Amino acid sequence: MKKFTPIVAAVLVLLLIAGGLYWYSYHVGVKEDMDRTVDAVAILEDGTKLPCTVRFLGTLYVGHPDTEIDQFHGGYDGGIWINDYKLLPSYVFTHVDNDGILSGQYYLNRDMTVFAAKVDAADIFSDMDSQTAYVVLKSNTPEEYEPILDLLTDPPLPTETTVPPETTLPPETTSPAAAAMTVEEAAALLDFSADPNWLARSLGCIYEKPEDIDLYYLFYLGVEHPGSWDDIAPESEKFLLDQGFMREMDLQIMPVEKMEDALRDTFGIELKDVAMPVDWRYIEAEDAYCSNHNDAYFPGVPNITSVEDDGETVVIHYTIDGFWLAESEEFLDPAQLVLTLNRNEDGSIHVVSNLLES
Repeated sequence: MKKFTPIVAAVLVLLLIAGGLYWYSYHVGVKEDMDRTVDAVAILEDGTKLPCTVRFLGTLYVGHPDTEIDQFHGGYDGGIWINDYKLLPSYVFTHVDNDGILSGQYYLNRDMTVFAAKVDAADIFSDMDSQTAYVVLKSNTPEEYEPILDLLTDPPLPTETTVPPETTLPPETTSPAAAAMTVEEAAALLDFSADPNWLARSLGCIYEKPEDIDLYYLFYLGVEHPGSWDDIAPESEKFLLDQGFMREMDLQIMPVEKMEDALRDTFGIELKDVAMPVDWRYIEAEDAYCSNHNDAYFPGVPNITSVEDDGETVVIHYTIDGFWLAESEEFLDPAQLVLTLNRNEDGSIHVVSNLLES
């Protein structure tokens, strides 16, 4: 009987290894580098169709076929590109349910054969004025993409045979009151995949007023693209290394102009109103601030529980699974928070505060 012991032990070890590999592929996934460019078509507001390309770049995590964890996270240069415009730095496979499209901005099925996105034509065509464009893969049929486009926009798209009716604008008077925000609209407002969504990014920190926003969390992914050591001049690199930055850690480059735009448009403040993180450094030659870190903090996806809207102030109650409370160094799972927004006279929205539910 003893001579069979090594065989039995070997079988048990193999079973444990096989079980571990199956668990890993089911729950974590297998990495697969991908760089795929496909022909696409941009459909303009008047029905004109223009050729373009869509590029999927990054690392694909291929999980078990029965799971929903398959996702495509782009690296610094990864994401979804339309022509030379980066639509998103990372994304997940989306699906359509009773509430519409999961991401609200784009659709991509699991085998990456059907894709649709709503963009500004001026972003993907440098010689065009700003207008809405809907991008679909050239290989997709109208039967495949038209139902998806209907979910990406409220009014139907014009076709080559129909012309949208002319609209007679009323004389300029006081603006009509905005309709109360719904839970679905609040979820779309906080959609992190619509990048850069500065409002969604600000959910990573607590602030009683916009001036208290932690720029570290707000610009955690940089501005437009994170940047890298290869993007700065040798003299700028030497300056940062002399200041204690480390070459083996990630470098975030944040142009001042882009930071100002983000703070002004979303929060109604300027860069001078906000405290600069003590470990950031300014590069005059780039007119940009730099951050050097190698951690990985992202707030979870917000789950909207209720919305209060009196026409002037919008209060969004939501929860996040996994939230790092920097002030007390606590990890809240889940965290219950309250986001308050103000409506401006022109209909735009500015953020007021993001606080723990009392």
